[in-house]
Amino acid sequence: MFIPHGAVILAVDGGKMQLWRNSGRDSAPVLELLRKRRLRNPRTSVMGGDAPGRSFQSVGPRRGAHQPADRHQRREDIFGEQALDLAAEVAGDNPLVLIAPPHMLGRLRAHRGKSGAPAAAEIAKDLAGYSGDRIARFLSGWRPATHQG
Repeated sequence: MFIPHGAVILAVDGGKMQLWRNSGRDSAPVLELLRKRRLRNPRTSVMGGDAPGRSFQSVGPRRGAHQPADRHQRREDIFGEQALDLAAEVAGDNPLVLIAPPHMLGRLRAHRGKSGAPAAAEIAKDLAGYSGDRIARFLSGWRPATHQG
């Protein structure tokens, strides 16, 4: 894959974020680390929580319980959304490449629609803990999937 010179690459998962800029050529990216963050996110059980909510039918004796909130997952989702906002701000008019695990990529797509940050490419892979050299090698060999209908 060709990564344009000046393109910003965001590699994020639920707990790690790395923001890179391609300072090399389109065909031979050299990634320069711009920002790196980690989220300290304890398990939901450690954060505590309320008992699941209850609902009652307006007619009859039926009632049910609501699913308890997964605070750990919610914090990971917010972390990813904040990382995307930062990447869009840093990228400006330059292309933005998103690299995230499938669940996080889905969250970023939904959030990107709200923030208006266009992406040059989306890669469903967890590379947030990798070095810049390793990510650059991956990007050099990566080819977008082609859909045949």
